[in-house]
Amino acid sequence: EKIGEGRYREVYRIDDNFALKLLRSCVGKDYLGVHVEFPAQLYTSFQFGISDFNRFEYDAYKNFSSRIPSELRSSFAHIYRAGIFHGRSASLSDLIVNEDGSVSRPLSEYGAVSDTLFWKRMDAIETMLLDEKIRLADVADYNTVVQTVNGTHIPVLVDFKRYGRRTYPFQFWLVSERQLENKMRRRFQKMRDMHST
Repeated sequence: EKIGEGRYREVYRIDDNFALKLLRSCVGKDYLGVHVEFPAQLYTSFQFGISDFNRFEYDAYKNFSSRIPSELRSSFAHIYRAGIFHGRSASLSDLIVNEDGSVSRPLSEYGAVSDTLFWKRMDAIETMLLDEKIRLADVADYNTVVQTVNGTHIPVLVDFKRYGRRTYPFQFWLVSERQLENKMRRRFQKMRDMHST
């Protein structure tokens, strides 16, 4: 069952516990009103020097996951493995579901969250990422799902492929560690501004 998609990947539900992310076969770009399709692995190799976003994300996750404190681990979807599935780059991770078994929706679809515990948890995630120098450069409402458990709302980050400055090669100012931190702070603040009540 397909449950989501982004620019580079499609996401499928596998049973009740897992999400399978498959790299798209093609990525589209518009040039002066003309739509052009590129093979995804060729495009990401040229754009980022990364041929396999799933492998890159898995390696990044392995690199930083040991630095996530136990009390925040449930706010990061665990990635189990990356490899090839039916000839396509794939990764297998936690499927984030609510207490009723429904798939947790991205904050971008969920809308406003009035639960103060949700935003306290979001503050704790931001502080930890900055303190531990875990540079998730694409923290956003479309990469953060709202999980409902026991009447409370929990933010869960589900996408880590934009890790570090390498995935923003044309934003030259991000060579500065301070600028990369500021980018993350702005992204967290944007989520607060758009979705907190």
